[in-house]
This record gives sequence, C-alpha cells and structure tokens, in this order.
Amino acid sequence: MINRFHLNYPQGSLTSELITIEHGKYIVKVTAAVDSKVMATGLAGAATIEEAEDRARDRALSALSFSDDKIKSQAKPGTPNLSLVTPPPPVTELPREIPKNSNVTGDLVSDTIAEINLQMKRLEWTKEQGAEYLLKTYGKKSRHLLSDQELLEFLGYLQNQPEA
Repeated sequence: MINRFHLNYPQGSLTSELITIEHGKYIVKVTAAVDSKVMATGLAGAATIEEAEDRARDRALSALSFSDDKIKSQAKPGTPNLSLVTPPPPVTELPREIPKNSNVTGDLVSDTIAEINLQMKRLEWTKEQGAEYLLKTYGKKSRHLLSDQELLEFLGYLQNQPEA
C-alpha cells in the first residue's frame, strides 16, 4: 500500500503521531499528506505501538483507496478522480441509545477515547474542565467511568462545539 501511495503521490508523506496511551493501549494517528495538504487520516489503538501504527496507516491509506483488498481507481499522480467520490450524508445527531446486544470492541472504545482527547485539545479544554462537565452531565468524575453510550454522547457533544 505504501508503495502505491508513493507511486501515485511522489510528493506524498505519511506522518505517525502517538496520541495517548489508554488502558494499556497505544493510540496512534497517521496522516497522509500531499504537498502539505492533508488527504486522509487514520486512528487506531493496539497493545503495541507498532500494531497501532500499522492499523492507523492502513486506515489512512484505505481512505485514499490504497487498500490491499481493492483499489477503486488508478488516478494519475496529482490528479485524483473526484467524480468517483460521493460525499456522505450529513450527520445530524448521534443515536440516542446503543442497542443492548451491540458489540462495542476495545478498539472502538480506545478510538473513541483518543478522539475525545483530540476534541478536548481542539477546544483547549483542561482535564479539570472535562471532569467538571462529566460530573455535571453524568455524575461521574472520569471518562473511564462512562458507559460506551455515554462516551459516544460525550464525543458527540465535543464535536458539536465551535473552535476555541
């Protein structure tokens, strides 16, 4: 996948960033950029930093259609075929409840916590501000005490806040 990325985007770069370590999992973000313009990102968590980086890189490259499983198109370098891209419908609201029988994996929880960390940095919230909001809203002092549904609700709240 990396070779295909560099063949199609000779000026492209992949940057890995360790976001945090939560519950013994390394959370890594990989950014794929071309001429300093971010084309895609991937976020993943795993027990080892190498595995987290590999997963995050695969997610970023998959977003650019460079997965080993399938390649949707072979665009020429510097001219991606945007006619193949269909924008997703706008997300208006998070689901109110996660079904009781849903299987929220540890990776999803790790990814959600990592995204919450990124959103808190974006909003320039301190840990104290986050704890205050959680206590006021959920009656809990820490994200680690939140249920999966509460974590997703908190993430949705943060994502809907304007830039700091």
